[in-house]
Amino acid sequence: MTRRLRFPLFWRIFLSIWLAMAVTVLMSNVATRA
Repeated sequence: MTRRLRFPLFWRIFLSIWLAMAVTVLMSNVATRA
């Protein structure tokens, strides 16, 4: 149970960075199309 509490924090940071990269790529694609 204690391990589950530690995983969310690590996953949140990893997901936040991955999402940020995806958003930047999407924004660049939209900018090029527009």
